[in-house]
Amino acid sequence: MNIKPDVEITEQYATKAQAAKVLSVSLRSIERFKKEGLPYVAKRGYPLIECLKWYNNRLRNNEDGPTIVDQKLRKLTAEADLLEIELAKSQGSVVAFDEISRLIIESHVALKNVFLGLPGRLAMDLAAETDAAVVRDKLMYEIKSAMNDASNRFREIRNNIAQAGVFVEHPAPPDADAMGGAESDTP
Repeated sequence: MNIKPDVEITEQYATKAQAAKVLSVSLRSIERFKKEGLPYVAKRGYPLIECLKWYNNRLRNNEDGPTIVDQKLRKLTAEADLLEIELAKSQGSVVAFDEISRLIIESHVALKNVFLGLPGRLAMDLAAETDAAVVRDKLMYEIKSAMNDASNRFREIRNNIAQAGVFVEHPAPPDADAMGGAESDTP
């Protein structure tokens, strides 16, 4: 579900009218709040995330009564979260869950193919070998090599995710067939 605030914000700074709409207050209230310390940057406008946090704190400290305050606080917190996510998206610092899933599935499939390819690659070499220790050593070498490759790939994915940002969108999880878990995929 994609919930957006009533105001479309293309930058992290808003006009007085946009700030009033996001905070659900009048233009006069914005002017009063500015005198009381509402964040404002000359020639840029109202930094929405900071304004939402400021107004959130103001509501917490206000004696208006818990019902109205709680409702506004809950709404403002949700709107602030949505604005932070939208800002992160616009800056390219959101990692989509689908992308992470795709990378993990690719790694899983590559590892699976390496292991399924071991018998074909090693059959002739191992068939001629009479020493069990040598067979074991060759198998261990190939298995460790495959595991190291997989470990490096997962480390690369983790680093890419860490560099991209901390926000992740969560659609439905991938199904077992996409992960190679279907019975038809097993030898």
